[in-house]
Amino acid sequence: MVDRAPASPQRHRFLCPRCRSALTPWLRELALREALSARDATWLLPGGFFAHRDAALFGDDVPTPAEAYPWLLAPLGERWLKAHPDLGRTTGCCGLSYRDEGRPNLICPRGHEVGLSYRECRGPHWYALSDEAERQSENDPRPLVDPGPKLARARSLAARPLPALAPFAGGAHEVRHDEPEGWLGALWLEAPSVECAGGEGAPSFVVRAKGLPADRALVLRAPWPQIVRLLCLDEPPWGSPDLPLVWNDAAAPTVEISRHDELILLTTSAGEPSGGVALVFDANEWAGAWARAAQAP
Repeated sequence: MVDRAPASPQRHRFLCPRCRSALTPWLRELALREALSARDATWLLPGGFFAHRDAALFGDDVPTPAEAYPWLLAPLGERWLKAHPDLGRTTGCCGLSYRDEGRPNLICPRGHEVGLSYRECRGPHWYALSDEAERQSENDPRPLVDPGPKLARARSLAARPLPALAPFAGGAHEVRHDEPEGWLGALWLEAPSVECAGGEGAPSFVVRAKGLPADRALVLRAPWPQIVRLLCLDEPPWGSPDLPLVWNDAAAPTVEISRHDELILLTTSAGEPSGGVALVFDANEWAGAWARAAQAP
């Protein structure tokens, strides 16, 4: 018997079956169930990943769309997929509406019907592409490291108590993600650091930065799947201005984060513990803070 070399890790992207426009950037296939969000608290899958609706990681607690739209992925900005021009397919009380598989509500950059989107009042939950979408595959030039050790470390970090700092409740308000020209109206913070803490009942990210009072930090409650994604799967810690990265916790304000050029805007809705805030960071400093958090001992 001839030994075969193990297959190289693959990455994939999807193309419109009619015009071959790219529908997605290069994505990895998700295998880590703990990164799924069964509730509508955030995106069903992490950014940068996809999964087939029949994958073993989906259980009865994770609703998936019809068989004709089997390719599930995180919501993408309008560079890739746009809302259908027929308002009867897209207008609902929460924005982009999903009614049934017979009326797709996503189109490719050239206008062909290619997918479905589901959202509710807290934001988009999943995108699903048609089974006709073309999937391209190639060797992944930067394959993910086994997330097992990172997952164990994330559990240990999340179990730590919150630091003895008061939650920050200041900052600018009424700064919109889809209006980048107004982002500099938010409170500018420098040299951010991020740590995970809060215990099993209230896992959170704690952000400290130059520009905050020394005895205060921004405490951002986050669902466990979001912690797994950011610390274990290298999910980008931002979305686009038209589709910010969103996560919700029933006991805390909604968090939204987006990037435009070299700026990061972070906002939280009004509420406890942090109140409504709008903060701006340098994108490279923000990315570095998350990279260090993922490697924290």
